[in-house]
Amino acid sequence: VVVPVATSVQLPHNVPNPAQLVGDAEPFTHLSGDGKSVLLVHESKLYAYKLDGGSWAPQGPNGGVITDQLVEPAGSRYCAINQDGTVVSFMIGVQTWVYRFDGTGGTSGTGTWVPKGSVDTPVAIADDTTGVLYVTLSSDGNSVMCRGSDGRNAVYDYDATLNTWSNVFGGFPVSGQYELKYGRISADGRHVLGVMEDVNNMRQVQVFVKTNSEENGAEWVARGGLQEGPIQSGVLPQLSGDGLFM
Repeated sequence: VVVPVATSVQLPHNVPNPAQLVGDAEPFTHLSGDGKSVLLVHESKLYAYKLDGGSWAPQGPNGGVITDQLVEPAGSRYCAINQDGTVVSFMIGVQTWVYRFDGTGGTSGTGTWVPKGSVDTPVAIADDTTGVLYVTLSSDGNSVMCRGSDGRNAVYDYDATLNTWSNVFGGFPVSGQYELKYGRISADGRHVLGVMEDVNNMRQVQVFVKTNSEENGAEWVARGGLQEGPIQSGVLPQLSGDGLFM
């Protein structure tokens, strides 16, 4: 039996019904890992809601609006939320941004959404002007994976000491004739489940793991072989939090 944990989310005043939150048959909502925070995308705005005393309340000022500059139709691949709902990532054109919530609770609390990092700049900017195709976050919100339409894939890690983001582990190795086209980072931030594609658009999946050795330094290493299977273009496969199951 499925039991609601709270009353339904109260939509922004300019959204008369949930049907308007759907575009290209894809619902524009995201749920945090603990089930207590929701991201909601409508038109150019990204809203945050928090479970507050048995009901859903906007998280932060301005009705929970984190940004009103989403120029792309932001479906499930264009924004992400971490385990406890305190960190979100989203796309503005070719730019990848990461924000954290500085404060408490919903409307009854105080706080605001601020850039995670030392300055108000994007974590990554794709080389291709046609836009970024996806973003995924680790559970703690300290690793973000994204790519541009030119095929570049990268994982950026947050350094709490320096308060900056960097791509320490570099790119992903090629497996024969297959290259990584897009992927999903695991909850622990140390594994990536990638969709590999060849020149004939044949797709397989490959798991990569972060390693750091004196000989080779920080790098991504393929774990196991390529796994064949029918994979629809643009679909992000699922990976367990520890990166051991897919």
